[in-house]
Amino acid sequence: LRPEDRLLISANLSPSGLATEEAQTRRHIIAQYDNPPARAWYDGALEALGFPAGLLALAVTSQPLPQSSPVMVKSPGDTGESPVVTVDFPRNPVESPQSSESSSRDNKVAPLSAADAWQVRVTGTLRETHTLRLQGEALPFAKGDALTVFFSNRYSEGAAAGLLATHGLHVQSTWGTADGEEAIFLCRKE
Repeated sequence: LRPEDRLLISANLSPSGLATEEAQTRRHIIAQYDNPPARAWYDGALEALGFPAGLLALAVTSQPLPQSSPVMVKSPGDTGESPVVTVDFPRNPVESPQSSESSSRDNKVAPLSAADAWQVRVTGTLRETHTLRLQGEALPFAKGDALTVFFSNRYSEGAAAGLLATHGLHVQSTWGTADGEEAIFLCRKE
């Protein structure tokens, strides 16, 4: 980003107050990922990849955010033939207090708690052995092997702003939904 550029980032959030109503809030959010249309979407993606319908038993769970979460990215100009790169983002990138000398980083960020950052995870466990064939390679899976099918990291609004700050982005404005589950952040480079 150039100094005059602005970036809009949309995020699914963990509503404020999660610590006091954690179980109820998590059940509400997990229900968005554990319903017939969502399961049909997971099954369709798995079938397109080469896992027959019904081969995987799906489970939707929540957990504290892992120490790192793999994110797959492709380089600009990628033709689709080059390998996908996996980047690990640390769970708690905002642990260290920000320097008071930095005028653009005026909001101190505390270490993330389970209320600030957690993950919805969809896992598929193979009901029987299966060999997946991708680009001419055979990938054998045993009965009982588990695959992460999908995950969504959920941050509180403050933790999301802190995470953006660790990547050199200053949040100028935030617009959030009344329920605290979604927000748009207007950012600029620090």
